[in-house]
Amino acid sequence: MRPPAQLMAQGMPRGGHGFTLLEVMIVLGIFATILVILFGTYSAAVERAERTRERAQVYHEARALLDLMAQDLRSAYVEPRPSTQATLTPPKVRYPFVGEDVEEDRLPADKLTFYALLPPLRPEAPDAEVCRIAYTIEPKAERSQEKILFRRVNCSLDPEATEREQVFPLTDLARGLDLEFYDAQGGERLEWDSRNAQQGNRLPARVKIVVMLIDQRGFLRPFEMLTEIVLDR
Repeated sequence: MRPPAQLMAQGMPRGGHGFTLLEVMIVLGIFATILVILFGTYSAAVERAERTRERAQVYHEARALLDLMAQDLRSAYVEPRPSTQATLTPPKVRYPFVGEDVEEDRLPADKLTFYALLPPLRPEAPDAEVCRIAYTIEPKAERSQEKILFRRVNCSLDPEATEREQVFPLTDLARGLDLEFYDAQGGERLEWDSRNAQQGNRLPARVKIVVMLIDQRGFLRPFEMLTEIVLDR
């Protein structure tokens, strides 16, 4: 009878052996390379998704701001002028439309004040009431680069004689506000003042609004919209 050691030696194939250290290291290196490639691809996909999400957030905020401003401008109103008559002093315009061309920190910071026919905010008000609306972009704090775009609305009985107004901070992502005004002939103006007798039309025919918002990565992104003023000019 053969010894057990001899039987075991005969049952094993000749030349059979396990993995060497070099083979194990090669396999681990290949596996690590695959993991690095997969992780890099995943990280890039996550970063692209995050950038897309940030751009979408800024885009939707800009769209809401532009829609609000355009809706207000479409309802802009100037009191009809009295019939022409010989007077020493021109009649005062009660509800002027004033757009100012302003620049701060090398960025546009235009100001816009006008009156619009808005749905009533008070139960005793008529179907529509004349409200004073002002859009301004102001620093968040003194000597601060962060700015806030404000919408101020005054629907009191005499907006010219009172400072009672509702203040709406619209966004703290705003860094610039640029407005351009176009008359009925297509002429472009950086400012508009319906109180000026030389201005021509009391209201512009169209207004281009450009808001500049900063995203989470610090990039300044301009968004623009061109809107018409539909009431009588």
